[in-house]
Amino acid sequence: MVRWELLEELFAPPEKGPNKLYTLKEVVQEFIKPGSLIHFSVSSSYPFAVVYEMIREYMGTADKKFDVIVAGASMNVGIMVAAGLIRKVIASYAGDVYPRPSPSPIIQRAVMKGEIEIENLSLLSYVQRLLAGALNLEFMPTNSLMGTSLSDENAKRGVYKEIEDPFGSGKKIGLIKAIKPDIALIHGWAADPSGNTIICAPLGEDRFGILSARTVIVTVERLVDMSFIRKHAHMVRIPAHFVDAVVHIPFGAHPACMRGILPHEGYAEDIDFILDYRRASKREDTMQKWLKEWVIDVKDHEGYLKKLGRDRLLKLCARNAPGAWKTELINKVDQISGEYPYSPVEMMTVAAARVLASKVKEKNYEIILAGHGISNLAAWLAYKILQKENVSAELIAEIGFYGYDPRPGNPFIFNWQNIHVCKSLITILETLGMVLPNSRTLASLAAGQIDKNGNINSTKAMGFFLVGSGGANDVGNMAKEIVVTVPHTKLRLVEKVEYVTTRGDKVSTIVTTLGILERKNGEFVLTHVLPIEDMSKEEIIRKAVKNTGWELKVADDVKEVPPPTEEELLIIRIYDPDRFYLREERF
Repeated sequence: MVRWELLEELFAPPEKGPNKLYTLKEVVQEFIKPGSLIHFSVSSSYPFAVVYEMIREYMGTADKKFDVIVAGASMNVGIMVAAGLIRKVIASYAGDVYPRPSPSPIIQRAVMKGEIEIENLSLLSYVQRLLAGALNLEFMPTNSLMGTSLSDENAKRGVYKEIEDPFGSGKKIGLIKAIKPDIALIHGWAADPSGNTIICAPLGEDRFGILSARTVIVTVERLVDMSFIRKHAHMVRIPAHFVDAVVHIPFGAHPACMRGILPHEGYAEDIDFILDYRRASKREDTMQKWLKEWVIDVKDHEGYLKKLGRDRLLKLCARNAPGAWKTELINKVDQISGEYPYSPVEMMTVAAARVLASKVKEKNYEIILAGHGISNLAAWLAYKILQKENVSAELIAEIGFYGYDPRPGNPFIFNWQNIHVCKSLITILETLGMVLPNSRTLASLAAGQIDKNGNINSTKAMGFFLVGSGGANDVGNMAKEIVVTVPHTKLRLVEKVEYVTTRGDKVSTIVTTLGILERKNGEFVLTHVLPIEDMSKEEIIRKAVKNTGWELKVADDVKEVPPPTEEELLIIRIYDPDRFYLREERF
């Protein structure tokens, strides 16, 4: 007869694996070597603590530089550029992103001085390069890039080609070359000492860069045992055998946000900290002072947290809880109303929202993809208009938000409060590569510049680097229709963009601060003017024609758009009480 004790001994799952725990300083000194191609994974958050430690270790050594591949090169890369540690950036977006997208002064200065090189990708093609690497393939087919300056640039670099479909459809297809980073860094919610790592949704770019990298370093908020890992195995995105080092770093994503397993776990982004960084980044001297204060002088992560202070960190935790937006909004109620006057940007937002809502009803669109900036607010207001009329259309955002109802108080496209009201939390690959092309999708996009053919430029203009594509290039190739919002100036509405970030053939409508331009017989025609105080319809038409970079055609029966209603103004002002987006835009 078999003894029960023997069965327990034979079949009890092991509770321990190899110990891969390191300190932050040890992991940087042992694993992160200059000259490497480093992948900063931003699946759930940013590994800021490692970035700070790299700066402490290598800043001031001119020959110690890195190449990085990252979905969005924002503050996480900007501080490394300011520290002189970056040689090349491979990214879909390189600019400031929170709370409002705009060019990064740090990156612009470095590009103009020739200190860094930027290799532009679209967001989906970036993910596909990492996916190909993870699948151990040499390349991956892609529907992105084709017909834009991004395809030309990447073809010259030898990482993109177009071929005839070998299966005889007669179509051209794009091929994007695989990439395998030397080192991958990711900040997760929890891991055991062996490296089994829990990543909480939304998963963004997912784990492809991790699985294809030669060396993987995981930092986590919580260190757990193997029984916890087994209990949450469905959330373990990185198996231990891929991981070389584990570092336990609470608040390791600060100033970015972090989501835990339970709704109340984690912490919100530190808005004040990010705004302080953005103010400092405007000049080299103030940026260097910021680096000294927040990175060099604090010595280590413990010193950094001590400088932040316990009360500040607790407030960030409280701001992450579902419904926390209500408390924050209470303090701003007095500054919000739906009363006039309204600004040209507010009128443009309302007009664009009405166009989007009308198109959803007219063409039975299933999905509204929200872009950055004002285009995001317009999509949110359109969603509310449709909701009131009992018309169903799902809102999605590129990193994996699906079917959400935007929460008030923060107009950022990836407002973490919206996670709590998503119907599904998916990935970039699913959002842009599967949902977008396989649904009736209407997209709302912004533009640095747009030309008479609808081509959008958000990458390079007049010698300046702007921000890059993000998901816009992918949207231009795969959405069914696009509505663009852009201020009406000759710098924005140009005859021909110098860089095609996003193809314009899907752009049907351009909504500006002066009017609505609709594509008719292949040309954009001014069909509506927006109301402007003390200006007649004829005067607004003349101003629109004068401030367009091409010979703008005017419809015979130009209509006047009604002013915003009190409810429309109230909704967009509640979404953006601090006027991060609703203030006047500048080029």
